[in-house]
Amino acid sequence: MDRAEKIGLGSAVGGHAVLIAALAFGLMNAADVIVPPEPITVSLVGEEALLDTPDSAAPAMAAPLPEELAASDSAPPDNAAELAEAQAAEQAAQAAAAEAAADRKAESDAADAAQRKQDEAVAATAAATKAKADAAKVSATAAEKQRARDAVAKAEQAKRDAAAALQRKKQQAEQSKLADAKRKAAAEAARIKATATAKARAEALKKQTALDAKNKAAKTAAAAAKAKADAKRRKELEDAVNGVGKDDKPNVANVAATKKAKAKIGNQIAISGCPNGIDVEKITTTVTIRLNANGSIASLESVSQTGRTESNAPQFEPTKRCVLQSIRNAAPFRGLEVDDYESWKSIRIGFRANG
Repeated sequence: MDRAEKIGLGSAVGGHAVLIAALAFGLMNAADVIVPPEPITVSLVGEEALLDTPDSAAPAMAAPLPEELAASDSAPPDNAAELAEAQAAEQAAQAAAAEAAADRKAESDAADAAQRKQDEAVAATAAATKAKADAAKVSATAAEKQRARDAVAKAEQAKRDAAAALQRKKQQAEQSKLADAKRKAAAEAARIKATATAKARAEALKKQTALDAKNKAAKTAAAAAKAKADAKRRKELEDAVNGVGKDDKPNVANVAATKKAKAKIGNQIAISGCPNGIDVEKITTTVTIRLNANGSIASLESVSQTGRTESNAPQFEPTKRCVLQSIRNAAPFRGLEVDDYESWKSIRIGFRANG
């Protein structure tokens, strides 16, 4: 609050205080009703009536006639008591008149004082009104100054807010730019990683393909070698059964004994309990039976099967087990010539289940 505002506020407060005091005093004096005293009429006899009496305290009296003056001068002296009483009454009247005069003067003074107070109250009211108006002007000026200061502060705050918003915008732009760069870098890294992974997978697939081809070739070669060895072994066995010697000429006697023993063995083997189904009759199971001299089985070897189709493929293994079990159930074989043991100790027979 500046100096002008303080002065205006003090004037306003002082004027209001004076106005309140004047109003309070006027209310107090208004309660006292001034009653003028009633005039006292006094009649005096003799020369004492001529004593000094205020004109305002007693009514005007008529001048005595000559006859009255003569009568009073010639009055006998025996009325002294009356004269004394009259003097006392006159003195009392004078005292009452003096008291009434004093009361009227006090009333006049009080009225003057009341008028002065009223004038002072009016002046104080006018001063208070002026002080209030001045204070209002000062307050209005202070309010305008405050509004101006507020406007300046608001403008400064707006500038700071705008600067902060601009700074945030720049920071967001930088962050967005940095995030874009990070995303691009991550995408490039992912692309490089994916490329490397694809190359590694392609290389691994290539190596695996080569390895699979090599393994397949090795398996094919092994299967071919095995097939060749099996074929050679079967050929040797057949040659032995058929009595083919080193000179590749069959031994007719051995061939006949082998066929005879083969027929006897085959007649004693009953294939039963094998599975049924589509194309099962096309399955041929060939077994090389090695026998002891007493006709018992030494071993069952070189088991092979032919006639596979899509329909009977699931029955291949069950059929093989069935044939082998049927051969075991038929042993030992009877009716074989011991002297021809060399011709039937190894017999290769083909069986067809349910055929």
